[in-house]
Amino acid sequence: MAGVFVLTGTLVGVSTSPHTKSPHVGKTSTHIHLYIVFNRTQTGSDAGCQALTQILLVQKGDEHMNTKGKISIKQTETKITTATLMRLAGLSAMLAGLCFLIIGIFHPLNVPASVTTTNWVNVHIFATALGFFGLFGLAGLYARQVEESGWLGLVGFLLFTVWMTLVSGFSFVEAFILPKLASESPAFVAGLLGMFSSAPSQVDLGILPTLWNISGPMYILGPLLFGIATFRARVLPRWAAALLVLGAVLVPVGAIVPPEYQPKIMIPVGLAMAWLGYALFSERQEKASELAPARSAKTEPSQVA
Repeated sequence: MAGVFVLTGTLVGVSTSPHTKSPHVGKTSTHIHLYIVFNRTQTGSDAGCQALTQILLVQKGDEHMNTKGKISIKQTETKITTATLMRLAGLSAMLAGLCFLIIGIFHPLNVPASVTTTNWVNVHIFATALGFFGLFGLAGLYARQVEESGWLGLVGFLLFTVWMTLVSGFSFVEAFILPKLASESPAFVAGLLGMFSSAPSQVDLGILPTLWNISGPMYILGPLLFGIATFRARVLPRWAAALLVLGAVLVPVGAIVPPEYQPKIMIPVGLAMAWLGYALFSERQEKASELAPARSAKTEPSQVA
């Protein structure tokens, strides 16, 4: 068929020698040369065949060649150290403490009229974030004193983290689902809000009331045991641990105060979490600043030599 070209490629050779001469370069090149010869056969009305030689020159620049002819490529890797993780955990604990404070100060009443307000949605978004920042921050606080806190710290840590996980799930429903159901299913909204005050519900809420009922003792025992273990460990600020214990002890008081004051009992726990998180964050920062002069002092003799 006229006008059809068949292109076939043949690899002639690969040279990695630093002194290989290129046919198109009149001097010795320190680059890698790759020569590929292509034969093109033309078919059609013409019976003649022509050979076309093409040379592809590939130059690999700015790469270091070792004595064995292998290419050495420098790669920069980002290393996450333990100190960096501890500082991030301290920052997360501070953010979790801030979430506690916002909930304690701005939480509206648990009534159907509050569900559609902006304040309700914003507060429960922070309550949802509490589950994320609180878990990571509390893990760092426990890891910092894992040997000194003992079994008491482990039990308190587990109870506190399970409570944060449950509350984060409930808060997600309150922030993003209840406002949409306020007009479509008011009975469900009223029943779910009544669950927080132990009021009977007209709809079947399934396992939700059971989960909420077991979260109450977790919120008391978790901070209480973790605070006592932190106080005894003498690793993090003891006054912050005492404030955490105080916040746990005040939880039963919420049952006897007016509903509008009940969220305020979360303020001591929030202050304690922020305090402990700041201690963890600043502790690692101080250690890093102390190591910097020592490293510079070690490098001075080598520079003089």
